[in-house]
Amino acid sequence: EYVSKYPYVVPIKSKTAEEVADRLLVYISLFGPPKIILSDQGVEFNNTLVKNILTHSGVEHKVTSGYHPRTNGMVERLNHVFVEALRCQIGANANNWTNWIQYMALCYRSRIHSVTKFSPFELMFGRQMNHFENYMGLSANQDDNLSLSFRDLQLKNMFEQTLPKAIINIKSRQAIQIKVQNNAHKIEEKELLSGTDVVVSNTGMNDKLHPKYTGPFKVL
Repeated sequence: EYVSKYPYVVPIKSKTAEEVADRLLVYISLFGPPKIILSDQGVEFNNTLVKNILTHSGVEHKVTSGYHPRTNGMVERLNHVFVEALRCQIGANANNWTNWIQYMALCYRSRIHSVTKFSPFELMFGRQMNHFENYMGLSANQDDNLSLSFRDLQLKNMFEQTLPKAIINIKSRQAIQIKVQNNAHKIEEKELLSGTDVVVSNTGMNDKLHPKYTGPFKVL
């Protein structure tokens, strides 16, 4: 019988189907089953054990396209930020990087995101993360009814104000990013009218004397 020995607060020690399945069950017990899971094509995700867990939990499993990391761009970006933060902390001793993960996660979750303009913690729980202050004796002076009413207002504000603003900020940033990428790749958004003369760029591996463009052609 497989016995769980991988707490969710530390990195996994292998990429076996058993350990990945165990970690999935831990997160399902914490947050409930997700509607969709997106993974790469690794065998640790695409196997009978994980498939059975996701199927019985009603989870749709989507798989990324091979050699196309943008399919899972948000996770790739998060991993990049996390690795850079770890590199700044561990210094020359790269063997103790696991000791810093929880602290880096704390910093990331409490930091205002440049795109959403909110911290991940606030978007999840509807309030700012507590600061490291002296809270001893504070709870004894609080009225339970007032605390519940205040928490109710926080959640109401999260759904009516915070989340809609974050979505607007994300869409605005996406529009800017699309424009930047189009300019970098010389993408023309204007419609080419009939009779326009165009040339086609010769992409790929070409020798130095190979023409850069083929044409001209006329748009019909």
